[in-house]
Amino acid sequence: MAQPAQSTDANKPEEPLGIEVKHIGTAEAASVVNTGFFPSRQPVIYWHDQDWNIDLVLPVAESRVFSLDIRSKTGRELNVKLPERAMQINSILRAPDDKVIVDTDCNSECIGFVIVDLKLGKVIDDVVTAGTYFSPNRRFILYDNWFANWDDSVKDTYHLYDILRTPKENTCGYEINDPKHERLGDYLRGFQVYPRKPGQIHCAVDEDSDGNVATNFTWAADSSKIVFTDVKRNKTSLVVVTMPVGTKDLPRTSVSTHHRY
Repeated sequence: MAQPAQSTDANKPEEPLGIEVKHIGTAEAASVVNTGFFPSRQPVIYWHDQDWNIDLVLPVAESRVFSLDIRSKTGRELNVKLPERAMQINSILRAPDDKVIVDTDCNSECIGFVIVDLKLGKVIDDVVTAGTYFSPNRRFILYDNWFANWDDSVKDTYHLYDILRTPKENTCGYEINDPKHERLGDYLRGFQVYPRKPGQIHCAVDEDSDGNVATNFTWAADSSKIVFTDVKRNKTSLVVVTMPVGTKDLPRTSVSTHHRY
């Protein structure tokens, strides 16, 4: 009598990535455990609170487009498609002003975040980065504005995104060939907080710099500050960025540098 075929690793379905469930205030959120870029192993994740249930919908058939199934406690239902470049979805975070932050990966070197407006029921912003740090109150996103897979000559600069500002307000400059300021340049998103010279209110890279690879990012519990370190050659800098209070205020950066001999 013929024996049933034995299953092999080649035809086993892939195990979804692990998820971690956290309680944030009155909300429950399931996010991906950060073990790398494995889009074929995307699990279903979510954010549920007293006002909204926001669930990730996996792509169907050959499509690689994720979407969010959004249901309010008042009965409103939305389905919002995410950008195609968002190939892995790591977390969904409810933010102030009826916004949602979707933490994404687009490949093994490129990550970013998507902003969804619950009132409009659509994606309003999509920012590609090399590293993101979300404040505990989810109003602010500090990120490394560097794209290894785009241009190795572009140096690391650290920018701040404020959820309470519009996408056009979350920019520190415009491209030279855009005199009417109609486009949002990829390298000019957010407000540059490091490196930053006194009085600087625009994007600028110090061409004499040997790079800024910061580490040890730590938010204050009340989201009022973020602290990190930057080590270059023989000096270590402690950087403190103080968050704006109102939407017209600017963040403040202070740097203390110690030389090593």
